[in-house]
Amino acid sequence: MSKSIETVSNLQVEFWTHLTTLVPDLNVLNELGKKIYIAAEEVDRLWYSLCEINASYQHALTFYGEYLKEIRNHEHIGLQLIDRSLNMVIAKKAVEEVE
Repeated sequence: MSKSIETVSNLQVEFWTHLTTLVPDLNVLNELGKKIYIAAEEVDRLWYSLCEINASYQHALTFYGEYLKEIRNHEHIGLQLIDRSLNMVIAKKAVEEVE
């Protein structure tokens, strides 16, 4: 999944870099947009596959939440996943203190 997220990130950088050129080519922007969409779909597919295996993996929740928040600009959903991850850490520490 990290390789797919890296691909989305690199394509985003390439898109915004091209957009800042003096005369951006709309065909290039369109192609980059398609590639970003396809790569993002792959990340989402991998995420849902991971959730079928273990939907409560703390590191994956944080990683995917940061991706959604920072790269995809889905701040609300990303923060929900990050909060869920942090709550898992807090709950784990509470259980360890009781034992």
